[in-house]
Amino acid sequence: ATRRGVDSWFSDDINRAHLDYFYWILTALVALEVAVFVYISKRYVYKNKAEVSENLQY
Repeated sequence: ATRRGVDSWFSDDINRAHLDYFYWILTALVALEVAVFVYISKRYVYKNKAEVSENLQY
């Protein structure tokens, strides 16, 4: 399946398919997810255990 003479990512011929583009996109998405995770993890502030135990109602 081609469009305007350009091979698609998925082709009957594995040598002409461009699955490497697909995997580069996956790599970029995973890198972005890791960066967001690290950013959020560094900004997270733990609650003080003393304050939490004082606020508990029995």
